[in-house]
Amino acid sequence: MAWRAEPRLDTEARHVQFNKLDRAHDKLQRLHETTSREKDAVNAELAKTNAVRRKLEALCKELQKQNKTVLEQSKVATAEDETKRQELSERFQETMKDIQSKIDAHEGDRLKQTQENVELREKLQSFINQVNPAPPPPLPLILLQPRRAAPLLPRYLSCSCTAA
Repeated sequence: MAWRAEPRLDTEARHVQFNKLDRAHDKLQRLHETTSREKDAVNAELAKTNAVRRKLEALCKELQKQNKTVLEQSKVATAEDETKRQELSERFQETMKDIQSKIDAHEGDRLKQTQENVELREKLQSFINQVNPAPPPPLPLILLQPRRAAPLLPRYLSCSCTAA
């Protein structure tokens, strides 16, 4: 048999090796505890982040839903406004046509009344001329001078009387 026994270390060497291993174990234990605390902190942070993400996703869905509702309401309101605008425009056009037809009808009446007024004015003037004859023409200046007018006055009166 070729089994060979390892050389035995002496007690002190074993003690030194044990202390090294013990210190390494303690160091690794502290590292494990630190890492475990960091892992727990990271997991807690991850849980908070996931909760915030879920909350934000829910809010985003709600916002999208509200946005869709507002968009649909806006489309309905726009369609209603367009319909009302069209109705008002049609009513305005009808009113304008009615007004124009009334203006045209009154224009004919106004022209007829204007013509009647002209005819009545002419008849009145003719009647006035028949009732009130025209005044005699003014006397010439020569007749206004007494000394010179005396011989001409009978001749002027006879002419103006026959002219009237």
